[in-house]
Amino acid sequence: PDMDANDANDVKTMAGKYNLGGYVKCGAPGFLVIEGLEFNCDIFMDNMERQKKKYSKRGKVSERSGRAFPMEMTLLEGGDAAENFSKACASVGLADKLQAAMR
Repeated sequence: PDMDANDANDVKTMAGKYNLGGYVKCGAPGFLVIEGLEFNCDIFMDNMERQKKKYSKRGKVSERSGRAFPMEMTLLEGGDAAENFSKACASVGLADKLQAAMR
């Protein structure tokens, strides 16, 4: 679904409440990838799925040692946002899931 700057700010605020980091990309379609404790990620995604806009969960990656993403949700915007989001997903083995979600 489309994600505008207001949606992204809402995502960032909610992610902060659960101590989650990651990236959010505005646009059509909008994407987000979160990182943190599995329990917190699950609660966050449950809350996202209850929002008025439609969000779909495409899977998750098991926890690793250390964090791969920023500690705070980071907004990617501008002409290189899609490329930077793809690189972030690839860095944690989510390239295939991202490609599937884009179809």
